[in-house]
Amino acid sequence: MIGHINGGWVIDADFRDGNEAPASENLEFIKQCQLQLPIGTKFDRVRIDSAGYQASIFNYCDKEEMLFTISGRKDRSVWSSINDIKDDEWETLSKKEKISEFFHTMNGTNNAFRMIVVKKDITPILPTLEGYISDEVMQQHKDEMYYCIATNDNDLTAKEIVKLHRQRGETSENKIKELKNGFNMSYLPTSDFEANSFYFAIGTLAYNLFLLFKQILDKSLQHHTVKTIRYKLYNIAGKVISHARETVLKVNEQFMELLQNIRIKAYQMSLE
Repeated sequence: MIGHINGGWVIDADFRDGNEAPASENLEFIKQCQLQLPIGTKFDRVRIDSAGYQASIFNYCDKEEMLFTISGRKDRSVWSSINDIKDDEWETLSKKEKISEFFHTMNGTNNAFRMIVVKKDITPILPTLEGYISDEVMQQHKDEMYYCIATNDNDLTAKEIVKLHRQRGETSENKIKELKNGFNMSYLPTSDFEANSFYFAIGTLAYNLFLLFKQILDKSLQHHTVKTIRYKLYNIAGKVISHARETVLKVNEQFMELLQNIRIKAYQMSLE
């Protein structure tokens, strides 16, 4: 389980057994991430997928005055509320999406919360085919039509909540992809759990150091993945020469300005 803060930095990682449920100890992990923050600092907002759709997390966020946007689960009560939404209560979100909302509560929550519902315009099942399709497939088709987001943010509009929540794709999901593919974290070197956990910790440290390094690069390079940075920067050929008590790095003239700018920015950052 990976926790990201602004900019995609990994604030904490919980290395788990592969058969552990995604919803297991989510609240404990949030608290664990909080401990990594500077003293006196707290999260303003928490954004989680449906594994975090838990009453304990809702109550904790309300208590700590943290806003949350959490992918909702469509249980019987939620489906009932969705079915009660009238046609004129749907607003246009995009060409193929409509949006509405209602207040909801569930067992164990201390307060009601907003449930934002996005209805996707997908190809409907023809009535003549319904008799040939299993109930499971019908329910799956219905699930794909609706997407829910639970939130305690009463200031932003429903459209703003959806836009904010969907940013986790770049802030979190794409960063996990970069960690797995760019730093080889999809491969575990041993069959020993503790050794693999240590290997993963080194990988997350390398990832954060890479994000720190990108801050001193030109803006044209700051949005690239580590694979591209390796190609454009790490693979620059050079030769180290020692002469007259000096050590000199010789590179092609076209890379001089790039490398010199990195040296200057690294020095300036060290003074801050």
